[in-house]
Amino acid sequence: MSSVIINHLMYADDTCIKAPSPTALQQLFDICADFAVSNFIIFNEKKTKCMCFKPNSLNGLFVHTLCLNNVPLTFVMSNKYLGVIIHDKHRDDDDIMIYVKSLYSRGFMALWPHR
Repeated sequence: MSSVIINHLMYADDTCIKAPSPTALQQLFDICADFAVSNFIIFNEKKTKCMCFKPNSLNGLFVHTLCLNNVPLTFVMSNKYLGVIIHDKHRDDDDIMIYVKSLYSRGFMALWPHR
């Protein structure tokens, strides 16, 4: 069994932090905030979103407000990360619909007579 824990994904200036519970996520936010102060990094709390993935059986579960630099963060049901729409219900319908519409419009353009 491996003892490696991957709790963040980073690409350029986009970061995704994940944790098994709200308490663990708040601890990671606090660690990030401390690191940012020590290394002259500024987080944009207005662009920072939280999403809670949970099974349908826990749909009514209340998740308390999380903060970054003592600023409450917004919870969302879906968000675009690196061009992919992520949904808290583990669906990819939104992303698939975007690609279907794009495919139809490109197909239509190919059939349209050029002058």
